[in-house]
Amino acid sequence: MAGAHSDVFQSDIGVPIGDPASPTLWDLSFADFKLHLDPDDLRLGGVRHLNTFARWCGNNMLEANATKSWVMIFGPIPSVIPVLTLNGIMVRYTDRFAYVGITFQSTARNIFASYYAAKASTARGTGYSVLGIESYIGDLPPKEGRLLYMACIDPHLVSAADIIVDVDDTALALLEKVQRSFLRRLLGLDQHSMRAPLFTELGLYAKVALEDSYDLYLNNHPGYWMDLVYALRILRFPVELPSLPSLTAELCEKLGKAVTRPQCVICN
Repeated sequence: MAGAHSDVFQSDIGVPIGDPASPTLWDLSFADFKLHLDPDDLRLGGVRHLNTFARWCGNNMLEANATKSWVMIFGPIPSVIPVLTLNGIMVRYTDRFAYVGITFQSTARNIFASYYAAKASTARGTGYSVLGIESYIGDLPPKEGRLLYMACIDPHLVSAADIIVDVDDTALALLEKVQRSFLRRLLGLDQHSMRAPLFTELGLYAKVALEDSYDLYLNNHPGYWMDLVYALRILRFPVELPSLPSLTAELCEKLGKAVTRPQCVICN
């Protein structure tokens, strides 16, 4: 790298599975692989692409495994499904496949529809398990329930959010329903209660929404942040709310103590 080379060594076992360098090393080794432009034809283009990949593997001391390979058709399915082979072995077709834990589905309008449904089901089951401890300890306090929600349920609801954009309201509603149902149950609210208190009471206010509310406040427009500033200022012992960029967990804890133990406080 940058003209520097490591000492020559011989690897008899390759890169260990799970090694953090594996993806990067594979990307580097695969960097010179290129497919030639081909007509948008599944049978001809698909065959030539597979043959190109097989030749590249052979030239780089690799072997393409047809039994672990799958073909997915996105878009209209042709009346005659062509037979595609890799190294002389037929490659099977599928309408869904899981790659690095994310399921793709080629026959749905939203290719991630089945993934949304699976994560919603897992999150719902996890929520039932969390609330099940009430049979042993009694009512689950909201503070402890929030910790369990963030640790056990929220990871399923936000899984792959960094690469999957929520463009399907129907699929997103599956996750939102699980979220709202658990939070309402935790707070002892009816299933038709207002939604905003679910997040404000448990400190789950969305970061983007909070930033938007703070921007409204800076521009002298009403909103959640302005209401919060006003509510703290009209206390018997006023509390000044710090700016959003300077707000930390420690400051939030200090604010809470200032409200529950009245005294003249400026948090900064």
